[in-house]
Amino acid sequence: MKITFNESAYLLEPEKNHTAAAIQKKFPQTLTLQRRGDIEYYAKLAFQPVTVGVTTTAQIHAGGLYYYEDWNVLSFQLQGADITPFKMIYLGELESTFVRLLRDAQSELTVKLSND
Repeated sequence: MKITFNESAYLLEPEKNHTAAAIQKKFPQTLTLQRRGDIEYYAKLAFQPVTVGVTTTAQIHAGGLYYYEDWNVLSFQLQGADITPFKMIYLGELESTFVRLLRDAQSELTVKLSND
């Protein structure tokens, strides 16, 4: 998978699960990411992906891309945390260069997700 931001492309190593596959089937997709402190960028999806039978976790890590079902959002993590009692689905690993760029980016930005 690929994330394009400001005409630069960054790789995303996807996790092999039903939710990640369902989201990838909707690509290409342009998302507006909102920053939440130094914790994450998140974007609401226009569709509800399949989550049945997919493992969830409360242990998130910096550089991970997650899906939070309660808000129907993708979460681009800037730092690790134990988010108990909440749970997310791990979707894949963001390129470290992209994570460093996000840490210094503005509060709102637009990215394109694609399969190429």
